[in-house]
Amino acid sequence: SVPVKSICKVKRTEDSPLTTLHLEYNYINVNKIPRTAFSCIRDSSGIILEPQTHTQGY
Repeated sequence: SVPVKSICKVKRTEDSPLTTLHLEYNYINVNKIPRTAFSCIRDSSGIILEPQTHTQGY
């Protein structure tokens, strides 16, 4: 999973310098990512989460 504070600091008020984020092929269950995990990225179209590779037991 992606911890809430691993990409964006929740209490920061300034914009992040991140413009895109690619998390492809990392065995990430996108349903378990909290909404606030990428809150600092201005344009949600810059967040690429698919396609993900899924394994058994996931």
